[in-house]
Amino acid sequence: MSSSSKLQPVAGQFYTVAPEDNLAKISATAYGREDKWETIYQVNKSKIGENPNQLEVGMIIAIPDTPSEG
Repeated sequence: MSSSSKLQPVAGQFYTVAPEDNLAKISATAYGREDKWETIYQVNKSKIGENPNQLEVGMIIAIPDTPSEG
């Protein structure tokens, strides 16, 4: 599989969870920082549930715009 065939998470768009994804990995790709995973989780909490580690392959999640730095 070529790297061009896998969709990458982009801030301000939706992303389909792939095998071995986690919120930190998605955050690192979308924002360049793993520590913004909780921003993604808060926006998608009703879909993901109480455990942020329970992403399901094929789940479509929103990737919010990069949060502003205070």
